[in-house]
Amino acid sequence: MNDPIDTRVTLTAVILTTAISLAISLISLSSGVQIIFQNLFYIPIILACIFFTRRGLYFSILLALLYLSLILSIAGPELLVNGLIRVVFFILVALVVTILAEKDQITSRELQMTNAALLDTNEKLLETGEYLEKLITHANAPIIVWDRDGHITRFNRSMEDVSGMSAEEAIGSDFRIIFSCDQHCIDLIHAAVKGEVTDQIEIPILQRGGEKRTILWSFTDIIANDRESVIATIAQGQEITRRKAAEEQLRESEEYYRDIIDNANELVQSVNADGRFIFVNQTWKDTLGYSDEEIENLTLFDIIHPDSLDHCMATFQQVMAGKAVSNVQAAFLTKEGGTVPVEGNVNCRTVHGVINTRGIFHNISEQKRSKEALQLSNKKLQLLTGITRHDILNEVMVLLGNLGFAEDIVSDPELKSYLERVKRAGTTIQKQIEFTRLYDGLGSTEPAWQHLGRTILSSCQNSLPIRISSGDLFIFSDPMLGKVFSNLMDNTIRHGENATAVTVTCRKEEDGGIVIIWEDDGIGIPDDQKKKIFVRGFGKHTGFGLFLSQEILAITQIEIQETGVYGKGARFEMKVQRGGWRVESDQEASKGAKATQSHKEPYFII
Repeated sequence: MNDPIDTRVTLTAVILTTAISLAISLISLSSGVQIIFQNLFYIPIILACIFFTRRGLYFSILLALLYLSLILSIAGPELLVNGLIRVVFFILVALVVTILAEKDQITSRELQMTNAALLDTNEKLLETGEYLEKLITHANAPIIVWDRDGHITRFNRSMEDVSGMSAEEAIGSDFRIIFSCDQHCIDLIHAAVKGEVTDQIEIPILQRGGEKRTILWSFTDIIANDRESVIATIAQGQEITRRKAAEEQLRESEEYYRDIIDNANELVQSVNADGRFIFVNQTWKDTLGYSDEEIENLTLFDIIHPDSLDHCMATFQQVMAGKAVSNVQAAFLTKEGGTVPVEGNVNCRTVHGVINTRGIFHNISEQKRSKEALQLSNKKLQLLTGITRHDILNEVMVLLGNLGFAEDIVSDPELKSYLERVKRAGTTIQKQIEFTRLYDGLGSTEPAWQHLGRTILSSCQNSLPIRISSGDLFIFSDPMLGKVFSNLMDNTIRHGENATAVTVTCRKEEDGGIVIIWEDDGIGIPDDQKKKIFVRGFGKHTGFGLFLSQEILAITQIEIQETGVYGKGARFEMKVQRGGWRVESDQEASKGAKATQSHKEPYFII
């Protein structure tokens, strides 16, 4: 619509036409002309009503009344009827024109608003189109659009990078040149576009350089306003070439390690909180004889020997609480009812709040058989040694007896000196043979955890008072550990001279080890003898006590040395390596002893 006319122009036009109409009317009426002049009033009436609507209507009514007054004043009453009729026509024409003008103004405003809205929408569409164009062009994901005939119309930069083809080359070409797949693949694309396939489709594309890139695609149709016709198809991809390669490497790695685990000599298993098996390796299956179907219906406690069940259930609860347990010993039941002794480690793994146990066990059947055979051999050897020792001692006794008789008979001093040497040698042999009886079992039995305080008390009964500050300390050592402390007590009694008591304390080291300290209040050991006392044969008695004590401790890498100050008492320090000691609550630790408290540590006194 054209721009509106200036109000001043229209007002001037109304005023001029009104003035002209009134002037002509006056002249006409004065001249006696009564037919043409009144039609001139339609001009200002129509102009006023068109441009000023209701105000123009009011003006037209006033103008019509003015016209009527002119007729009455100049022409007389005889023209009153015609004048009234003319006034009615004036008013009717003004009313019609006003109504039409108002409608025209409303329509004009609506058209202006519509045009403004269309202009705003057009600007927004242009902005949106530009935004979408940039969005598609610069998107990180490869995007391709083709029309209903399959010709490519959009080809963004990511698509250029992935395909190795420029947009200029691709646009206008058939979309099939992008996808390096067969007809089945093309059919799959059409099915995805129609919504028959809801998942993303993995379709590779072949670059210009020959490199194959794996893309995960989503397809959708752009529908026309009739909601039926397809304008174009848009395909958006996600390159997963690296992810696919990583997944393949992961799969190969899983297969590799699964193969290692399956073919390992160890029994590997994973169990959930209900005791159900999540995984067992092939060695586990081969050893116990269960099939995959049978394993699905088994729990951990179904394959544990009744003798090991209580211990294993306690271990299972510890592991489910988050504790890793080492050196677990148990007996598994085979499908045929046989028993397989095992030893291993168990820990737990938490994934998304779900706890599963993992256990690796070694079949110790061969070791157990070898151990039993060794124990039987040791038993037979000990029996043979005992018989031999008994026979040798009998012969030595006969030898010493005859030497005594010979000394009584022989009077030659030189010959008697020879007999005395033979007698001393025989006595030495007798003592050494007797001493071997005490250490007949050294190293023949496996080391075990032993409560330090109770071991000392049981091996040093009827001796000097002992003050022990070790709490519930356990030492991993040879079962003959008690002999070490009985030898130390014997050493204190024999060589301590004025010794009246013994104190045993413990000191933790920075390297994680612990030192057991045995101290007496006797005279002590001279500095030049501190190392010699551990040499076989050194000393005033047999010379074997401290030597064999050192050997007993060395079985479990415990080192012993004398560090006391001569004149203030002997002090033996035994260094236990890290892992060779532990502290546990033991209600039986004070059995047979009187317990007192000092410095918040338990002491045992006899």
